[in-house]
Amino acid sequence: SLARGEWISFVDSDDKLLPGALEKLHEISNQTGCGIVKGRYVKEYGRNARSEGGKTRVWNCIELIREILYQRFCDCSACGAIYRRNIINGTSFTPGERYEDLDFFYRAFIRAGKIAVTDLPVYYYRDNPTSFVNSFSFSRLDVLKVTERLERFMNESYPQLTKAAKDRRLSANFNMFALMGVSGVRSEEIESAMKGCWNLIRKYRRGCLSDPKVRLKNKLGALLSIFGEKMFLTVAKRVYR
Repeated sequence: SLARGEWISFVDSDDKLLPGALEKLHEISNQTGCGIVKGRYVKEYGRNARSEGGKTRVWNCIELIREILYQRFCDCSACGAIYRRNIINGTSFTPGERYEDLDFFYRAFIRAGKIAVTDLPVYYYRDNPTSFVNSFSFSRLDVLKVTERLERFMNESYPQLTKAAKDRRLSANFNMFALMGVSGVRSEEIESAMKGCWNLIRKYRRGCLSDPKVRLKNKLGALLSIFGEKMFLTVAKRVYR
């Protein structure tokens, strides 16, 4: 909200941009005319790491959002990209809410209309085993609200993306149900959240199994859920250990 430049980019505090990243992303914007350009991240950072090479594809926003929601291509991180400020003005993150990238990306992409995605490495993601994404905490349950809101938005404004939004919401409920189940933490809040997740899994699994675009991991989760909560958590303990 305080930015005054033409472009905005985001970098998490424990990560870094590769040398030449912003210049290359800006160059791709000039070549494609896209107001959002997104690059690839790497988990290794050597002395010779630079943003060089790579192929670029220009996506229609609807097509790219669908691919991201089905978790088949790219990711929804706000980092590793550049945005024209006039595109994302008024499309801010929700204060105090986790999974802010998932809540933000589709609103920004829709306003952009088209997005350039390059497999050029531009962003170094430092994996921290103690970080938010690698452990369970109550704040992770925010993803249930975020995906519910996402589905409602698509259902009301972009119904052609409703199936993809339902699948992303189902994926979030699979993940949270499993994480809570294997965490060993028990409370009324946990029990209530697990019940809500399981009810949604049962409600959405038929649509998941009949949708040819759903990735195999979600289909396997839907099939496994048919055998009940105990069986699902028995397998989850092996997957999430």
